Amino acid sequence: MNKMIQKLKVGVIGTGAIAQNRHIPEYKKNRFVELVGVVDANVSRAKEVAHKFYIQHYYQNVKELIENQDLDIISICTPNHTHKEIAEVCLNKGIHVLCEKPLSTHYKDALALIKLAEEKNVFLAVGLNQRLVPAHNKIKEILDHGDLGKVYQIKASFGHGGPEHWSVEGEKNWFFDREKSFFGSLGDLGIHKIDLIRWFLNEEITDVSSLKSTIEKPTYVDDNATVIMKTEGNTLCTVTTSWTYTPWVQNELMISCEFGTLLLEQNPDKPGLTILKRDMEETVEVDWLIKEKSGYHHSGLIHYFVNSVMSKKEPTLISAKTFLGTLKAIFAAEQSAKMKQTICIND
Repeated sequence: MNKMIQKLKVGVIGTGAIAQNRHIPEYKKNRFVELVGVVDANVSRAKEVAHKFYIQHYYQNVKELIENQDLDIISICTPNHTHKEIAEVCLNKGIHVLCEKPLSTHYKDALALIKLAEEKNVFLAVGLNQRLVPAHNKIKEILDHGDLGKVYQIKASFGHGGPEHWSVEGEKNWFFDREKSFFGSLGDLGIHKIDLIRWFLNEEITDVSSLKSTIEKPTYVDDNATVIMKTEGNTLCTVTTSWTYTPWVQNELMISCEFGTLLLEQNPDKPGLTILKRDMEETVEVDWLIKEKSGYHHSGLIHYFVNSVMSKKEPTLISAKTFLGTLKAIFAAEQSAKMKQTICIND
């Protein structure tokens, strides 16, 4: 006779695009989870989303959710400037927290949240979903195997037409409000590529130089940025981000190594990871989402975090501690652009 599964009770704070397209549907598909409530300051949207996804409860603020539900996990999918305060409230209640990046808009706040999570013996993780992408896992596997030798250079680009094209608020989205977002395209998209570089190489960023521009969008944050970095092992890396690419998404990687090169482009007309060596060229089929036998496709983010909580094992790949080096590099890039000089990152 099978024992009944004790499901984890989950709440999602924020009902914008990232909540509706990733967190909520992936929690709903997870058999170890009961999604008991959603929160949004716009209570009519909270109600609408709750009905759309067959969630029993909806609330206007975090306090109402926590007072009325006995929660195991909370996902924070709100504007950047609210992350620290919400995470602090949830951690103090002994709730495991999965927060969308960037976790906080100040480095010292991230450190304080990590310390609090440790004191409360709960997990604090960040939405570093790019580490879970099958295509990126294949690259990591190849680099770790060592056949291509030392990595000399990495070039990465990530861009799309802008958050107004997918945000539920359209042109009035919070990404364009500097007080709420703090970061522009660099913090929105470049943060993923910088994090991948650290993960691929198992090295920290030591030197950062960046340039940012606001070309098209009605905002004071950057809609285009380029960052040049050096790692502990002297690998040079370039990351380019944009909110002005038309009409497609550009998501590319080129990794130049001692004995070959890896090329990855998110292009439906040119699928696969290309491996170039002096005497051969091979294209390996890779996926951008995790595909289950049932045909269900997902990012892996929610599945990974839920499994970590269930097994009581640190979610190492996406933990807030893991994220600190990426956050350091992003703040260094912001400082570099402002001061117009290279920033050396000290431990």
